Amino acid sequence: MPESLLLPSDPPRSPHEEPASADAAPGTPGAVVVGVDDGPLPWGLLEHALRVALRRRSTMTVVHVHRPETPRAAWYEDAAARVEAYLTSAAPMSVTRRCVSGDRVRTLVAAGDPGSLLVLGDRHRRLGSTAGATMDAVIEAAPCPVLVVDESASPPAPDGGVVVGVDGSPDAATVLDRALAEAAELATGVRAVTTWTAPEAGPAAGVAGLVATRAAARPQVPVTLEGLEDRAGRALLDVGGGAALLVLGHRHPVATGLRGRGSTARTVLAAPPCPVLVLGPRVLDAASSGTDGP
Repeated sequence: MPESLLLPSDPPRSPHEEPASADAAPGTPGAVVVGVDDGPLPWGLLEHALRVALRRRSTMTVVHVHRPETPRAAWYEDAAARVEAYLTSAAPMSVTRRCVSGDRVRTLVAAGDPGSLLVLGDRHRRLGSTAGATMDAVIEAAPCPVLVVDESASPPAPDGGVVVGVDGSPDAATVLDRALAEAAELATGVRAVTTWTAPEAGPAAGVAGLVATRAAARPQVPVTLEGLEDRAGRALLDVGGGAALLVLGHRHPVATGLRGRGSTARTVLAAPPCPVLVLGPRVLDAASSGTDGP
């Protein structure tokens, strides 16, 4: 087992939750929720989740899901139990374990609330479309932001900064505010990126004013605005290399009734250059209606 990067003192041991049904009550409000399955412990995923939970002074919920048709075997509780043991030994926080037989998407979504953070491992390059479809569905339905991280990589240094895509959409302020809040927690700066594709075009109207106004509310966070003639997804992949975090907003195309990530999010999450925080449609809707969580 690699040594944890976190070295808190006197960690209390907290009771865990026994295996539950898919209809069990949601996890602790405001928790960092980590989805795991069988196999080796995902060290990168756990280190990311630990760091976020410590910064937020939050609890953690570990969710281990089996399909209903999967027979219970000797290893049924193994993944969740090993993750819980690691987390409770590495950090002074409450860790709740939920081992559930049911639908993975519904169970992960139900484990969070608007104040939670759902942390998932990036498996697109190894498992292909099935893993991508699950992540699509979770992002689409989650009431909280979803953080996608490399399961095997250590968290990047915060001095890489937070990158955020800013456009002229009604959700731009919500996405930018979240990026600024994350940067404040990490004690780093924000690189706001706006793009255009037509040679005669330029930044969307109001972007510079929006960035200046929102940045003024957090004067401790250095903010730069970069305008690039490129497709948004490709530009964010390039700028996001080496960043501590990349923040995106996502809405499915309502006009056509299609589900799944939009083109920018799909491009970035196909090969994420750093941890990616996605604010899905439920999060954006809650923010626009003034009902978003803490």
